[in-house]
Amino acid sequence: MVFLFQVAYKTTPISIAAKTTEVYNDVMNKEKNKNALSYTPAHVGTGMQAVIVAGDKKYTVESLPNAVQIWVIKNGRNSQEELNNYMGNLNGQCTYGVISSTISPTGKRVYYSKEKVPVAYMQGTEKDRQLVQAKFEEAINDIYNYYKQQK
Repeated sequence: MVFLFQVAYKTTPISIAAKTTEVYNDVMNKEKNKNALSYTPAHVGTGMQAVIVAGDKKYTVESLPNAVQIWVIKNGRNSQEELNNYMGNLNGQCTYGVISSTISPTGKRVYYSKEKVPVAYMQGTEKDRQLVQAKFEEAINDIYNYYKQQK
């Protein structure tokens, strides 16, 4: 008598920390950025900065010492009011963010900073932190998927 067993393997999703680290490494890799709109040295440290289009968004991704900074705006737009900015460390935790009023659920600009800042409203609340973290993760996922498609 022969028994056949079907084994279902559950694929473990890649953590946001692993994706953030991979995005960091991809930004540093010149070959991965041959289709980037721009690829230049970063403004800080020895990192690099890439400008890419993923879906309907334009991302400027900068590798900083042990961190990734991301600016995102709808492709084809250039208004400062529509620009979103996130900075996260390589463990996937967003430590700073500004969300434009155009995508904020309240219709007002959202600020969050993990570090103490001199302007109180820029510190943000726990709700602001959660929103900024969610938007940071969304951006990391989009950028990660973009780089996965690069040969």
